[in-house]
Order: sequence, then structure tokens, then C-alpha cells
Amino acid sequence: MIRVNTIQDESYFFKTALKDNFKLIVLIQFITSVYTFSLIAEMIFVPFMALLGGLLAVAGLKSGHVAVGCSKSEYDILKNLLDKIFGILGLAIICFTFYKLFMNFGDFIKDKTYYDFVVPTLLSILILPYFYFLSTFLKYENIFFMSNILRKTKNFKNYAKYKMIVSFRFDAKALKRWASDLSMEDIKCKADIDKSIKELKQRLKIEKNPPKIDPSE
Repeated sequence: MIRVNTIQDESYFFKTALKDNFKLIVLIQFITSVYTFSLIAEMIFVPFMALLGGLLAVAGLKSGHVAVGCSKSEYDILKNLLDKIFGILGLAIICFTFYKLFMNFGDFIKDKTYYDFVVPTLLSILILPYFYFLSTFLKYENIFFMSNILRKTKNFKNYAKYKMIVSFRFDAKALKRWASDLSMEDIKCKADIDKSIKELKQRLKIEKNPPKIDPSE
């Protein structure tokens, strides 16, 4: 939801999002979350990890801001130390989980376990089209309100919006390019809108299959 405004600018949004849901790390994360420590241990462990995470974030931002040729800063040393601590804790959690899994494998292999694993992944995939449609809607709204068409009559604005949707549909890059061209043109009538869209379509068509030009030219 936070990235919804940038989805249309990402060339492989769906491909990346789908791959993220089928990586091995998803299975590992699920298995390591099945078993928990005691309540007291969790109440100590979770804030401790949150504190370490905050320290690591700050150290990561600050590290590297040292003049060339100088020794490592204290932030680099701290970041390396925290990375090692996280690595050790992560390995310990994985070992604890697989120990519990080995000792209680019968309790793990249940329909509910399968359900708990599949449903969140399935919901994550099924919600992607919604985010894509929402991103497209916001892109149209932003471009429309930033264009000089806003100053025209209601009938004219409705026509422009209709032509945008019909002509570009989900092609956000072409839509953005058309809006950029539009800002440099004086659109006075509906024919001007049709002309600007037609000219852009022609340019895009040529760019996809550019004519061969002699190197000497």
C-alpha cells in the first residue's frame, strides 16, 4: 500500500511480487514462526530484537560516511558486530525450530498447518491485481489534475479523461509521456486532444520498430 504510487513505474512489479511469495525464505519464515518460546522469554526477546534492529538501521545509515583513506568508523564496527549477532540469533532460532519439529513432527503435519501456510500466500497473490488497479487509478488522477485540462469546461475535461482511459488503458509510461507532451501544448478543443494522442501513438510505434538508418547519415 505504501508503494502503490510507484507500482506503475516498476517494470517487473508482478513478477517480483510473485517470486517473493515463492522463495524458500517464505517457508523458513513460516516454520520458524510455528514454535515460540515461553511468554517471559518472548517478552524479553522481541523488544531486544527491535532494539537491535533499530541500532542496525542507524549503523547502516551512518557507516561508510568516512573520508577515503581513513580507517573504519565506529559505525562500521558496530554494524559488523550487529550483523554477527543477528546471524547467531537467527541460526539459534532455526536450530531451536528444527529441534522442536523433530520432537513434535506429528503435531506439525496437520491440515491446519497446511492451511496456515497456504492462505496468507494465496491472499498475498490475490490482492496484487487490486493494488495494480489502484495504482493505475491514482496515476490517471494525478496526471489529469496536474494537466492544464483542469482549467477547461466540465464537458471538455470529461472528454479528455475518457480519451485517456480508452487510449492508454494500463500503459502508464505512455500516459505519463502524453501528459508531459500536453504540458507544452496549447489544447483548445477536442480535436487537439485527439491529435496529440495520435501523434504520440505514431511515435511509440516507430520507436518499437525504428527504421534502419545508414551510419553515414
